[in-house]
Amino acid sequence: MNKKETFDSILRQIPAFQRVPQSKRKHVIRRALRHPLFWGSFLGLILFWLGAFVSVFAATGIDYTFSLAPKYNFIDILFKLLLFVIIPLIWISFISLRIRNSLIKRLEGIDCTSIEVVRQALQPRTSIGHGDWVDLSGLIAPKAEVLRIIEDIEMRSIEAISELQQRLADLHLHYYEYEWTWAYDKIQEFYGIGLTEVTAEQIAELVERWRSSVVELDRELYADAKKEFSLSAMTGFGADGDERVQAQDFEEVRGDFDSNTYVKSILQHIEEKSALGEELLGRLAPLC
Repeated sequence: MNKKETFDSILRQIPAFQRVPQSKRKHVIRRALRHPLFWGSFLGLILFWLGAFVSVFAATGIDYTFSLAPKYNFIDILFKLLLFVIIPLIWISFISLRIRNSLIKRLEGIDCTSIEVVRQALQPRTSIGHGDWVDLSGLIAPKAEVLRIIEDIEMRSIEAISELQQRLADLHLHYYEYEWTWAYDKIQEFYGIGLTEVTAEQIAELVERWRSSVVELDRELYADAKKEFSLSAMTGFGADGDERVQAQDFEEVRGDFDSNTYVKSILQHIEEKSALGEELLGRLAPLC
């Protein structure tokens, strides 16, 4: 197997690369290798293994052996794996999907008569939203605005509960505006696309990737839900009968898979998001 065949066989293991034209794959890889997220993840892996071995040495001293490592360090290794590898990967995937969600939301109802109109619609209308965000028991809000509310409470600019409720309601009301300010920065940082000069083709590519990601995630949820209706999940049902009685007893308690409310909501979500992406791609098509 030559270098090109080896390279192609590796890329075939990455589903996302199947949507990248052959001529652009090297360019995409070069950009990925220059991205700070790549080097941050690489450094995190190094720190993970260094931390794991250092903690083993600290626990076992000079009597360290590989056979002792699992005994003293199994839980610690799992924790570091979660901290340095799994959580960052989940977070990176979430950010990518969240950014594209914001883009779709921003272009809802926009009359794409020209690329200038689209670029104008993509410009943030407020400076609020830059930087970190926090979770206030379900209210996701810019950290700077939350700190400003706390400061106003301390300075007695806010003295009544009704005033505090109004400030929190304003954060909720303007969520999508603030979110877009954050997403605008992240799109340029994450994808290296300048939105003041973005092309219709680049937007269409992000929309297509968003649609594929959402549908793929929903299909995984659908497959996971199907496991709850498998034969192995029927253990304990119809204990005094055969498989037919077991299946009948299970269906009477859990219901039929196809009519299950959760399953139907997944299928409806796939249909709605696919239609939303198709509609936006249709509006962008004349500009591509």
